[in-house]
Amino acid sequence: MGKRAARLWAIIAGWTLLCGQAMAAGGEGGGAIEMVADTRHLSGIRYFIANLYNESLVLSGLFCIAGITIVGAGLGLLMDFLMKFTGLDLGKTRKIEH
Repeated sequence: MGKRAARLWAIIAGWTLLCGQAMAAGGEGGGAIEMVADTRHLSGIRYFIANLYNESLVLSGLFCIAGITIVGAGLGLLMDFLMKFTGLDLGKTRKIEH
């Protein structure tokens, strides 16, 4: 890379960082930003999950981990059933040495 190209990239990177800091600075009185889910028009399970997210991020994360585990186990059992249904029984394999 030539000197001109290196200098051009340095200028571009400097301006990018400077503009990013200027935009992040905002204006006066920038208070803390709090991320919450809007629950005004939700009902049922969607309201429960959004309210859980608003109340406790740790409990919300544990709820998601449990949900993903249950869905993964369900999909695994479903695929096992489909494999047996099509005649591919993966549980009864024997070791064949050549």
